[in-house]
Amino acid sequence: MKLFEYQGKSLFSSYGLKTPEGVALFSADEIKDKIQGIKFPAMVKAQILAGGRGKAGGVVRADDGEQLHSQVEKCWEKK
Repeated sequence: MKLFEYQGKSLFSSYGLKTPEGVALFSADEIKDKIQGIKFPAMVKAQILAGGRGKAGGVVRADDGEQLHSQVEKCWEKK
């Protein structure tokens, strides 16, 4: 079975397992609505069904809302 990270976290949470907080975005347009209340620093993680996303630049740190917005847009451009 292949799951994206956000799907696995949802499955684990449904069985009472603790998982890190997170928000999945399905388009770059959702950024403003979904980032309310996010604690910084935050990580932006591209959701792909393959290994090595960190080495490929798919996992990046954002220290504030502006940087988060920029990093999310970069992830969508690579898509």
